[in-house]
Amino acid sequence: MDQGRVSVSYARALFDWASSKDLLEETYAQSKRFQLLMAQNPEFAQLLSSPGVPVSRKQKIVETLLAEYAPHIIKLVFIALKNKREGQLPSIILMFQKLYRIKKGVAKVVVESTFELGKSTLSGISQFLNQKLSKEIEIEQRVNQTLIGGFTLTIEDKFMDKSVKGELELFRKKLMGTE
Repeated sequence: MDQGRVSVSYARALFDWASSKDLLEETYAQSKRFQLLMAQNPEFAQLLSSPGVPVSRKQKIVETLLAEYAPHIIKLVFIALKNKREGQLPSIILMFQKLYRIKKGVAKVVVESTFELGKSTLSGISQFLNQKLSKEIEIEQRVNQTLIGGFTLTIEDKFMDKSVKGELELFRKKLMGTE
């Protein structure tokens, strides 16, 4: 079975379980906390995929770390460990989150700019997109100083580049005749 189908299967199982227990919103929030834990602690992800550490030891560590702030995710991690799918946990979590957003009519928006945007600016972007898309908006903000100025906007799978770096690249392509 290819990795994409495995991720979808595990994500669907978590989604169905959370829906049946009326824990979908809570599980979604916990999935984001788990995702943050994995991103901020690469050694945790490395530990999970280490063949030298017994599964029982990994399970104890997972239970200790997730018991308070992501208990709904523990069983998913246990099953992934048992089936040697721990390396796919990030994509399983992303797929679960996508299933949640589809079900709830939420659009994920990533705003990238050279500096952190204020709450009022983010709120304005959210309100504008909410009106245009007729969906609830979930904004993720990223700082990327290589943009020089301006911003990029990713709305689900659509990308808009209004950065100085993007404009310079477009200008370069026109000069080279490749655009």
